[in-house]
Amino acid sequence: MRIDPTAEQATRKLLGHAMRSELDDAAQLARSLGDTRFQESLRLCVAMAGYITIDACGMEWPTETSLRKIAGFVAEAGTQVSLDAGVVYDFLHRVALRFEPLRDVFASEQDAAMMPLLIASRLLVVYCPPGKDQWNYLDEIEDALEVASSLKSHVYPAVILRARAEAGAASS
Repeated sequence: MRIDPTAEQATRKLLGHAMRSELDDAAQLARSLGDTRFQESLRLCVAMAGYITIDACGMEWPTETSLRKIAGFVAEAGTQVSLDAGVVYDFLHRVALRFEPLRDVFASEQDAAMMPLLIASRLLVVYCPPGKDQWNYLDEIEDALEVASSLKSHVYPAVILRARAEAGAASS
């Protein structure tokens, strides 16, 4: 996915507010962005959530069991904003990995607008690799999304093969 730099900067600000449980500030910023830029931020949060979920599963496509485990960890992560594990699971399973529209998963417009931010920010905190901060991890994720968007489909099998080979080498 090509990332619009202005949407990327807005997304970082939104994620910062979400990490600090500043939901009113996040909502105010979201309104000031306008619908197009805010929707782009939400798309980036969804892509980040999918990336982090797959990364947390050791570069494997998540099983239902692993998704439920991740959803539980994300829901239990201590912040002032509570998340339901079932909602996190639905978001990861249906939106981030099956690409269903947010409006098909969340009944309220407010949930469709806020859940991607809250869940992506919590995933960044919970699954940030040791020795990195969330912003450096986000840099890597964005770089990976940009590189992946430039790949031609005939390259996908080689990428999958390389990922499996590296995962196998790491476990040896």
